Amino acid sequence: MYLVNKLIEKTEKIRIIIEEPEFKELVILLFLGMSLVSVAIYNYFLQPWTLDDAFIAFRYAENFAEGKGIVYNEGEYVEGYTCFLWVVLLAGLKKLGMDLPLTSKILGTLFTFATIILMSQIHKIIVGTSWFVSLVGVILLGTFGTFTSWAMSGMETSMTAFLIFLVFLLFGALVSRNSNSKAGYFMIGVITSLVAMSRPDAGIIFPVITLASIINAFKDRKWVSPILIIIGFSIVFVPYFIWRYSYYGWLLPNTFYVKVGSTFEQLKRGFFYTRDFLFSCMPIFAIFIYVQSIKFKSLPTRGIIVFSMSLAMFLNILYVIAVGGDCMPAYRFFTPFAPLLIMVCAYAFSISQVSVIKGLIIVLLIATFNVWQLQNDRKYYKEITSDTVAEKGMEVGLWLRENAPPDAVVATNTAGSVAYYSRLKVIDMLGLNDEHIAHRKIPTLGKGSPGHEKGDGKYVLSRKPDYIMFSSPPGSKEPRTLLSDREIASSPEFRENYVFKQHSLPSGKILQIYERKK
Repeated sequence: MYLVNKLIEKTEKIRIIIEEPEFKELVILLFLGMSLVSVAIYNYFLQPWTLDDAFIAFRYAENFAEGKGIVYNEGEYVEGYTCFLWVVLLAGLKKLGMDLPLTSKILGTLFTFATIILMSQIHKIIVGTSWFVSLVGVILLGTFGTFTSWAMSGMETSMTAFLIFLVFLLFGALVSRNSNSKAGYFMIGVITSLVAMSRPDAGIIFPVITLASIINAFKDRKWVSPILIIIGFSIVFVPYFIWRYSYYGWLLPNTFYVKVGSTFEQLKRGFFYTRDFLFSCMPIFAIFIYVQSIKFKSLPTRGIIVFSMSLAMFLNILYVIAVGGDCMPAYRFFTPFAPLLIMVCAYAFSISQVSVIKGLIIVLLIATFNVWQLQNDRKYYKEITSDTVAEKGMEVGLWLRENAPPDAVVATNTAGSVAYYSRLKVIDMLGLNDEHIAHRKIPTLGKGSPGHEKGDGKYVLSRKPDYIMFSSPPGSKEPRTLLSDREIASSPEFRENYVFKQHSLPSGKILQIYERKK
């Protein structure tokens, strides 16, 4: 009996310690540190990876900083990027003398860390939220490859994820406090406009957050909140949209016309892309679906927050299916919404009243699975570490800068690194930065790799480029699968006017390129 009483006494002391606010904050801080270290180590092993498409944004930013306009080639007004905010931010830093590839990695890491840190503070930001929600969110987000893979990619993805998460946290903070702060709701609208300027498809959160504010406004019949969100969004986004339409002349970015059609094959490709993503995070998505089955009548505040985040995630899934998915690793199209997916899952552990110990065991098992995936899932490791296009393109671009005339024109499929480092006029044979190729009708669009299906060999030859490089760096003698390459190679004009050359690069690789006869 004495031993039983002692055991009960010690158990009670442990329970009291666990319930202490200081202990809870210490646990959150401990796992926050572990998550940040996990992200840092993972991205260290991914280096020197930089996605080649990131260099497209760098080129636009550099031209803008040099006063040439937000253009790919000086004098050609083509919107070959989908990250206006990222381009402008990088252009400003370029003006200060910053190196763009390095700066983009630093910024991406900071935005990634900032998002995870915000996740650790959910219980303080949204009133009535359990500390365990923050703990679960930190553990899962810091080990989720779809989110963490992009920290040092050079892309805007981490920034977009941060901004989306910030919008929903601000909305949650105001709703949970029953606040009618005009400045707060106006700011939500402004930040939402920045989200849409960061990536156009991320703009789907605008109708979501507006709808959520309308539903919440029904409680007290105060309609000022959705009105202020709309005003805050419009006052920034509408002038921007008018400018970009008058500047580039199209409702959507040029990249949209390259990648998106209206075929069944495209929908099927998008479905399989989404299916693979959901399978890769099945434990997390299963919890996400479980949350949707819970009724929130007793938790109206958290209900509207979870509803809005869930709706945004579902709309993102539908959008990704509709546009046919993506060709890049780590399921990039789902990355900006990954913090919302994780946050909804984190709320499940609070809403379902699962015990802390049992919940922590489940979460650590999922996190262990996530960490295993970082090295063993090809989408999170092999496809990234084997992607050396930008690294090779940099060497080719530098060679062209040193050996080609400054007025030379280069036709290439590697529109990022080759263009950025060569600083020459470039014909993007895949069409991301070429209006003509982007708008060419391809009946089979959707059967191939997204963004790699269009081309026009006859058009490329009509522009009389000085250099033509098939495939990706360091080039190839024969065309492979890309449309422009195949059409060019079959043209009598090409065989008559171009000669195949090989050049040794500093790394020992051989540049294989066609040069126009003098």
